Amino acid sequence: MMKRILLALIVWLGLLTAAIGQGTSTPNVVKLNPLAIANGYFPVAYERILMERLGVEVGLGPTYRDFLYHFLYDAATKDEQHGEFSHAYFGMGAYGALRLYLSKAQAAPEGMFLAAQFQYRSHSFDQAYTGRFNPQDISREQTLDRKTRRSISDLALLLGWQKPLAGPLYTEFNFGLGLRYRSVDRVKVERTIQEFDEFRDNKPSNTTGSIILNLKLGYAF
Repeated sequence: MMKRILLALIVWLGLLTAAIGQGTSTPNVVKLNPLAIANGYFPVAYERILMERLGVEVGLGPTYRDFLYHFLYDAATKDEQHGEFSHAYFGMGAYGALRLYLSKAQAAPEGMFLAAQFQYRSHSFDQAYTGRFNPQDISREQTLDRKTRRSISDLALLLGWQKPLAGPLYTEFNFGLGLRYRSVDRVKVERTIQEFDEFRDNKPSNTTGSIILNLKLGYAF
């Protein structure tokens, strides 16, 4: 469901860009976000100015290991309940944002702006644990593999600032607050010498507050 919503959002923003942005002489900006790498997310973004102070930005890119997540939580999950991180898989992430530039003295895409943004990304990884789950049965050593898929959706309001560095190079910083919806789907496989067992162990989805922080480098053309 979330993928369909995101796809519809990107298509809508693309059509809006094509319809309104024709003939504009303001620069388009292609951007990278180095801070997103900490979350294993590698989006390439494109911003286009639609009107005098209104712009749209879309980003798309692969995901891999969420380095920050595993740095914070791996130490707490090295037990029979979860296991230690063992392998990551490539996934996909995308976002769309509508921007309103606030400064009348500077022409978009320069200056301070407010943005409403929706972002989706997914991460898939394996965890593994080998040990004796039942201390009373010392002969029953088990190997547990937990295949996990985390899907994260953020709806946020951002305040940011964008300025040219030198020539066509731009820099941008933004931060904001939002709502984060998380769903976690796990398949747990337990193996012993005598047995093989596989079952689904889903964690309930939840919605929490989120803090968004971005630092981007762009090239205008």
